[in-house]
Amino acid sequence: MRGVPSRIRSAVFVVYLLFTVLVPLLMLFSPHKPSPFGWQMFSYRATSPDFEVVMADGRRRPLHLSEVALPGRGDVDYAVVVPPHVCRTMDVVEVVVVLGEERRVWHCG
Repeated sequence: MRGVPSRIRSAVFVVYLLFTVLVPLLMLFSPHKPSPFGWQMFSYRATSPDFEVVMADGRRRPLHLSEVALPGRGDVDYAVVVPPHVCRTMDVVEVVVVLGEERRVWHCG
């Protein structure tokens, strides 16, 4: 940066420093967790839903998340991602997603 006045170089450095500190600080206190650039992207532990599958022959059985995915990622919404994957890879007619008292049924096929 030869020929650039030292005041401009100093201003660019200060803006860069403020940006690299303020953006993560603001995202850290964002209500949406995990927040990209918020120092906790992959450290936030969301609660995973429970799953139940209805097999083609009518049997019901619980489906453990570890059977179809790597659990523990706070940035993955398993309630959205797992049902279509299970429908494509297993011989099931329904996937039931249980989130506390709420039950959502995903019909396959």
